[in-house]
Amino acid sequence: ETRSGIASGPGNTASVLTPSDTQVNMAVEEEVCNVTLKAWRKATAGDEKGAMADLEALDKKHPNVSNVQMMMGQVADHFGHNKEALEHFRRSAKGNEYSMMRMYKLADSLRANAKYDEAIPIFRKILKGSESFEPALKQPFELGLADCLLHQDAHSKEGLELLEQSLKDNPKDQAAVKLKKEFAGK
Repeated sequence: ETRSGIASGPGNTASVLTPSDTQVNMAVEEEVCNVTLKAWRKATAGDEKGAMADLEALDKKHPNVSNVQMMMGQVADHFGHNKEALEHFRRSAKGNEYSMMRMYKLADSLRANAKYDEAIPIFRKILKGSESFEPALKQPFELGLADCLLHQDAHSKEGLELLEQSLKDNPKDQAAVKLKKEFAGK
């Protein structure tokens, strides 16, 4: 029998948290939510050091909460620290391979760091998992993959097709327009 009083053993695969487990986890989640929001507000106000100090203290207190690493990556990315952001996004994605947002941030950070070989399979996996999405929701994934493919081969048929699809889905997307200009005539 488990602490919650539910029988356990072969054939019983129930996984139950006791009220105290849930309360502890909810308290941590609330703290993480509040501190990461506070840190993001500091970052968007230009206080990079204050934001990262808050997040580093939170990470020391709760080292296994991947949301903290995710926000550290967001802050580093916001201030243009691509390599630092990538390391945080890698840590955030570890063990969270089914989180589309974490995998997208990792893939996009890999792309920003010119690690196209690593980014391409992640973008492909995301696109496969987003087949039922509306075109506008898939557009960032298509554009990311197109960018990677075209930087590897300026004549990539798939890359050019994805870029055109991205522009069709969102003709005013500045990143897509810029990418098209970059590879026009190559």
